[in-house]
Amino acid sequence: MKSDPTKRKKILVFLDCLMAILLFPFALAALLSLRILSRYAGKLRPGSEKPLSFHSGEQKSMSQLMIHINQIPSVAKKNFISRFINSAINVAPFILNSKAATAGFIYPYTADFEPLILESRDGTPLCGLLGTQGDDKKAPAILVIHDFLGSKNSYFVVSFCLKAYYEWGFNVLALDMRNSGDSLKFSDAPTSFGYRESDDILSAAEYLSSIENVTTVGALGVGLGASSAIIAASMSEASGPLSGGVIAINPHAETETLIERLSGNLGGVPALFSQALFRALLAIKSGISGPKVYASASNYASEVSAQYYELSEATLFSKSSPLNFVSVVEVPCLLTHLMGNSIVPPTETLKLVEATSHNSMVSAIFPLSGGYALNRKELMNWLFGVAREFFTYWGVFLQEHAGSGIVENEKFGTLNNHEN
Repeated sequence: MKSDPTKRKKILVFLDCLMAILLFPFALAALLSLRILSRYAGKLRPGSEKPLSFHSGEQKSMSQLMIHINQIPSVAKKNFISRFINSAINVAPFILNSKAATAGFIYPYTADFEPLILESRDGTPLCGLLGTQGDDKKAPAILVIHDFLGSKNSYFVVSFCLKAYYEWGFNVLALDMRNSGDSLKFSDAPTSFGYRESDDILSAAEYLSSIENVTTVGALGVGLGASSAIIAASMSEASGPLSGGVIAINPHAETETLIERLSGNLGGVPALFSQALFRALLAIKSGISGPKVYASASNYASEVSAQYYELSEATLFSKSSPLNFVSVVEVPCLLTHLMGNSIVPPTETLKLVEATSHNSMVSAIFPLSGGYALNRKELMNWLFGVAREFFTYWGVFLQEHAGSGIVENEKFGTLNNHEN
């Protein structure tokens, strides 16, 4: 019996389209990787964009800094197509980072970033990539922490690290928290939704503080990295390992609420798309790195995280909820949340703001829109501008004059410079 040529052609067209959709994230990642490397590899030396000096006798404060941060224009339009593209940007590195042998293959760093391994407070091995400015320049360091299901090789994280290192003159550590990226190669410790990840951050910050040419250490976290950084900040005194301040992007306030949203049924096409993508990626990650596939965050939390850390589910949720810790933060802390984020809505950050209404060290700013589109150029430029303003304001730069033995104090803030 002869097959229908028309039907066969339709099947081939369908398979071609399906293959194109599946390969699109990898093709996009390859192009973006080339763009990153062509921009920085061999073209800039570290800290080549000299910051403006800021000499002022006035007492520094978050309220004073926010006057200048609020002047940075925020533009981030979004639609379904841009949501799809910006989600696809991290699909390829995520899939590759789920397996130890291929971790870090997409969105690579330049040769100036060297691999390191350190231990978290509970002994869990952690991997990262460190870029230092050199022995003749004492400068602040920024610790950059990825989102849940992300890694140090997420596009936004790589872009931020290279910009802060090459153009702003910071020391930079891109960290893989437990159960992420290269850290998967050395430990089977699962995600704890911020409970133990806060220890990961503190250990990395303490390591950075021990480096001779590092003056202060700040941290920038996204999603789970943001929530974990808030908890870590609550355990760092004003002069402690995170004295350079914390920027938390899209943090959750209460873990139980987060788990319910990740596991429930959200309305609207954008929310359903984001939720379906999250469940698919969680299933891939848990299936590759563990004995069982989990597509439900609730099941993962109760059957994996709580059991591994020998906690009840309620205790795990309590210990991983920034809302229980943010009120005692002593270091500068800037909260920001993208409006339109359907999985972790801005109301989560509003809860944190309300809990810190009496705390002058915590402030918040909300861009006009963005959703999950951290990788959109306009939004990235805004975030980069805010981050540079924040970390240079609280950081300390010391530059030795060649041959003179004199140390120049360059404690500055780019208060009138919003270049991105």
